[in-house]
Amino acid sequence: VIGANGAPLQFGPPEDLAPRPDLASGLARALGPRWDVRNFGFSGATVRKGVDNSIWDQPALTAALDFDPDVVVFVLGTNDSRPENWRDAATFESDYRALAMTFAAVPARPRLFFAKPPIALTAAGGIGATLLDGDIPARIDALARALGGTVIDLHDALKDAPNLTLDGVHPDNDGAAHLATQIGRAHV
Repeated sequence: VIGANGAPLQFGPPEDLAPRPDLASGLARALGPRWDVRNFGFSGATVRKGVDNSIWDQPALTAALDFDPDVVVFVLGTNDSRPENWRDAATFESDYRALAMTFAAVPARPRLFFAKPPIALTAAGGIGATLLDGDIPARIDALARALGGTVIDLHDALKDAPNLTLDGVHPDNDGAAHLATQIGRAHV
């Protein structure tokens, strides 16, 4: 279905469009067999506390901390840009900082990588493209600098490749593979 100005329309959550690609499996292929790459993310995840699908309220957070990783790659912010999840930049940043510090405290003392979320080519699912183009990546840059983490710029990774998305926001299998390659290049 094509919407106004050729923008695809989304009906329901992304899982209604097609099977979700797994970024972690693409990253595991990119990094090779010496790495045990696990995906603790879930569809619709937010870093914000007190909103729907907050990572803070999910068993995935406990599982990820119990894994005691050597490396953590945060790919968050897209769902935080939705109007119902966004309150202000300071709260987003403080909740993200708290999440990063929670991981920094596990026994392995992991290296932290902060990915700027990919660009939103549409507002599918209510995603706030304007926030993803400015405030959210800037906050992620500042947070990474403050915590001594590394930034991975996924923001422009799909900018010129809308055909690698399911709906202008969520990567398809080829898009996920492209993002995984970008993460792997960051010398995770």
